[in-house]
Amino acid sequence: MDLGLDVGFYAVKFAHRGGVSQIPSVVTSFTESLFSMNGMEAITIESGKGRYLVGDEAVRKGRGVRKETADWIASPEYHMLFVAALSEMTTATSATVNLVTGLPLSDYRRDKDRLRDMLLGVHNLARRGRRAQRINVESV
Repeated sequence: MDLGLDVGFYAVKFAHRGGVSQIPSVVTSFTESLFSMNGMEAITIESGKGRYLVGDEAVRKGRGVRKETADWIASPEYHMLFVAALSEMTTATSATVNLVTGLPLSDYRRDKDRLRDMLLGVHNLARRGRRAQRINVESV
């Protein structure tokens, strides 16, 4: 499966065979007290970096964090936005992805290898209301 991805400061934009989508680049730590059954499909993601509420629902809860720092790609928030995008593109329990992504020009030389190494490989994640997923990023 091919995926184009931009984890930006404002929004995460992604394109795949199913279309083009985006979610706000807002993340908050998840607690049961934040979650409400309001008819919205909240993106609640759990991975090795923790358990987070991502996107629109994090904005509505008013506790979301949006970072705009030089170490953005190393943050848990970046990771959670990345795996949230993976979970948006497929509900399969196992998938292999060829990923196209980028960095701001001013960060490219410094961060390209670190970002590639971070995104390559197997990502295990669980999204509330779904079975666990194992997504292998085969190429970046």
